[in-house]
Amino acid sequence: MLQYLYMDPEFFSSFSLSVSWLLLPLGIFFIVFVIYSLFNMYHLFRFGVYNFGLYIISTIYVLGTVALISMALWVVLDLDWSASLSLGNFFEDYSQTILPL
Repeated sequence: MLQYLYMDPEFFSSFSLSVSWLLLPLGIFFIVFVIYSLFNMYHLFRFGVYNFGLYIISTIYVLGTVALISMALWVVLDLDWSASLSLGNFFEDYSQTILPL
């Protein structure tokens, strides 16, 4: 049974993954964050106490969100997304003594 669980490092050397696939979790995170933020802003304005503090907190939240997303996009757009990762590089130093499979 254990011979079927053995992971040969040479098996993974032929596989490669495009770095652009990492944009998918980032995009999902941004979409979930925007939906969550809109939900919170709606409840803040709908059920919150209308005073000057509400508008200050909302403005700080929106400006902070825009600043963080802008910085994240600035870093992400500077990367080379056409590169690929070889899975063989991850398994070349695999040792059977660390995790015997």
